[in-house]
Order: sequence, then structure tokens, then C-alpha cells
Amino acid sequence: MELIMIKQEGCGPCNMMAQEAPRKAKKNGFDFRIVDLESMPKDVQPPYTPYFYIMDGKDLVEQWGGADLRKLTSVLNRNKIH
Repeated sequence: MELIMIKQEGCGPCNMMAQEAPRKAKKNGFDFRIVDLESMPKDVQPPYTPYFYIMDGKDLVEQWGGADLRKLTSVLNRNKIH
């Protein structure tokens, strides 16, 4: 499974999560990738950043937004690869 983080240039919370999310993803067995909001077509951009998707291949498992480390940890633990 893969954790994808959408971040926006100049977003302080995005920068903080971009440092923590890869470590937490690796610890829970997820691949990790960052996508810049500015590179996305307007019609598929999330409502705010940072925004996260957990994907299992092409299937969306979960999505959420915000810079809450507790939430990130909880979602990754719930979807952890065993």
C-alpha cells in the first residue's frame, strides 16, 4: 500500500508533515510519495493541504486532510500491512 501526501508550496503545516509522514509510513510498511498541489489539474485538487490518500494499487482505501500527527498515526495503524 502507498501513502500519498498532497502538499502546497509555502505551506508550513505541509512542510512539517513532509518530514514526519515518510518515517511513519515506512514504520508501518507503506510506500510514500509526495505530490505537489500545483502540478495537479484544478478539478482533482483536494480542498486543502496537506491532504493524504492511502492507496492499495488503484483502489482508494482512505483519505483525510490536515496536519494532525495523531490522526496520521491512527490511520496508518488501522491500515497497517501485516
